[in-house]
Amino acid sequence: MEAMFRGATAFNQPLSFDTAKVDYMTEMFNGATAFNQDLCHFGDNFSQPIDVEGMFQNSGCSNKNVPTSASGPWCACRRSNLRIPKILRCDKKLAEGIVYLERDGP
Repeated sequence: MEAMFRGATAFNQPLSFDTAKVDYMTEMFNGATAFNQDLCHFGDNFSQPIDVEGMFQNSGCSNKNVPTSASGPWCACRRSNLRIPKILRCDKKLAEGIVYLERDGP
């Protein structure tokens, strides 16, 4: 799914992809300036570490700041009972969407 919606400036549709076997989401929404959908369900499907470097860089995503357990890096997560990925490593480039994730245990 690497760079799948890169540069799609008018794209802002809900997504319901099964991401269970995805390894790379790098720059997936880079430049998708209108995109601001809830991607909370993406984290539910991760079965291995996923590389999402630059996933929301230059996008319309409203939450590109340091992720929290309530929102993760997945834009506007509003579900309180949602399991989200555990953050393994964050650094100063997080504002550009650089984060490495691992699925939480049961």
